[in-house]
Amino acid sequence: MTNFDDLSKKPSRFLSFTGFKLEEFLALLPYFALKFQQYMENFTLEGGVRQKRKYVEYKNACLPTIENKLLFILTYIKGNDLQERIAEMFGMLQPKANLWIHLLHRVLNQALEEADVLPARDADSLEKQLNNLAEEIATEDTTSEVEAMELEAEVLGTAAEVEAMELEAEVLETTAGVEAMELEAEVLETIAEVEAIEMEAEVLEITAEVEAMEAEILETTAEVEAMELEAEVLETTAEVEVIEMEVLETTVEVEAMELEAEVLKTTAEVEEMEAEILGTAAEVEAIATENMELIQLFLHDGTERPINRPLHNEIQKIFYSGKQKRHTVKNLLLN
Repeated sequence: MTNFDDLSKKPSRFLSFTGFKLEEFLALLPYFALKFQQYMENFTLEGGVRQKRKYVEYKNACLPTIENKLLFILTYIKGNDLQERIAEMFGMLQPKANLWIHLLHRVLNQALEEADVLPARDADSLEKQLNNLAEEIATEDTTSEVEAMELEAEVLGTAAEVEAMELEAEVLETTAGVEAMELEAEVLETIAEVEAIEMEAEVLEITAEVEAMEAEILETTAEVEAMELEAEVLETTAEVEVIEMEVLETTVEVEAMELEAEVLKTTAEVEEMEAEILGTAAEVEAIATENMELIQLFLHDGTERPINRPLHNEIQKIFYSGKQKRHTVKNLLLN
């Protein structure tokens, strides 16, 4: 299907279809768009008077843009082809093509007239156009002569101004030469003063450097003495720390020996107590075994006191309470 976007990329083919170069086409387009918009604001596509509904361009229309509408009518007029064929080229039916041809032809003539390029249709119109063209050419020639005279006057004025400027430049050059000589003398004086100041500054700098070097030597001597004193203090401190460490080690060894003696003493006492408990438990079991046959009926009241878990397995079995791995001492009161 023929459309403006594709055809505008091929200038020679575009010229063959429309009879217009692309630049000429784009120059005519604003006039065509204005007249088309004015027509569609007042009339429908079929030529009837437009009521309330405004004209809207649809995206899926056969001629969706104003460029395609102008391309359509120019292609039809250039080729003077059958309506059926032009309709096939732009993807529409022949009746719809007929409506667009009658509408756009009228709009094209109005646009050409607005751009003042509409061809004359009779002798009177042609004579009028030729007279207007002659007047335009005469006006252009007169304007060119006036512009030439004005340009000549400007050139003459410019030449006089150039001569005056050259003379003024010569005067200025002479004055500038004198001023330059005076300035040069002042510069030489200033240079001499600057050199004297620089020499004095160098002497001051050398003196300052010597004083700075002396100050650095004094600072270095003081730093060396301070470092030697600090080294002596560090050596004394290190010796004191060594003695303190030896005292601490001796103290720790003594405390460890005392603690070990206490542990050994406590362990011996615990073993003696466990042995006494085992003996008491054995005696109780023996007495109970001997007198079991004599005891027929008795009442008792028992209390339990929690104790630490014994180390010996046999003693653990004797004092185990049966509740959450607790060990207790049972006191029995017999009646």
